[in-house]
Amino acid sequence: MDYTVFNKGFFAGYKEIKWYDDGGYIQRGYLEWFNETGVIRVNMKVNAEITLATGGTRGQYEGYKVSIINRETGLITSKTFYFDDYMKYEGTDKREKGFKIIEHCLKGKLTSSEDFWYINVPKRSQVESMSEKIINYIRLYK
Repeated sequence: MDYTVFNKGFFAGYKEIKWYDDGGYIQRGYLEWFNETGVIRVNMKVNAEITLATGGTRGQYEGYKVSIINRETGLITSKTFYFDDYMKYEGTDKREKGFKIIEHCLKGKLTSSEDFWYINVPKRSQVESMSEKIINYIRLYK
């Protein structure tokens, strides 16, 4: 299963991330997706890796794990951003309240990020808010 379409849709506003370095120059990092994992250069020594995260069940994705990695010394830190912590379910159906992707339930053409959600599809504004929080977390390590 290729999750590149979902990830690019989730982070649609962040193909390129800009920030100012210590010298006041604009630096750019480009978010590249490789199936479940995205990689972005944060600075000359640090990369960030964004990976769909399971809650312990294979093929059931409940958020994104962000790892900040020093190219020379390895992992600096990591944090998991769970969909349910950043997006609110606003329906009345009591059987399924949360947001997740369940691989074995995916059927048909998966042409947009909305096609991947299991039962509940979040509002675009919720997706944008969560993706912004993830990118802002990565920017802390510039």
